[in-house]
Amino acid sequence: MRLLLFASVIALGMGAALFHSSGYSSLGPVNPDIRRNTDGAFRDGLFIGKRAAEDGVAPHAPIGRWATEADRASFKAGYMRGYEEVLRSRRSSGTDSDILKKSRAHSEYEGPRGPTL
Repeated sequence: MRLLLFASVIALGMGAALFHSSGYSSLGPVNPDIRRNTDGAFRDGLFIGKRAAEDGVAPHAPIGRWATEADRASFKAGYMRGYEEVLRSRRSSGTDSDILKKSRAHSEYEGPRGPTL
């Protein structure tokens, strides 16, 4: 019984070593789009950017919610992509004027404490 266990462990170790040295373990460079789609900051920015464009808000990425510069840059890239995707789809469907009207109305909104700067 011990001999069988020992042989199994040795065979498993040799198989892992062969797999690692054969090149199957390295998948090569990862597509940047795949990396972005799995990045939490980018996906959050994508969602927030789409919502902002749908609501007619002028583009302004709230990056302060992310701690590192890399996450902030990723969030901003996602935000701008999401925002632009909504604008492109509206332009192609002919409803772009609705977003511009909402955006202008939002930028002219004075709020409860007067004009926003």
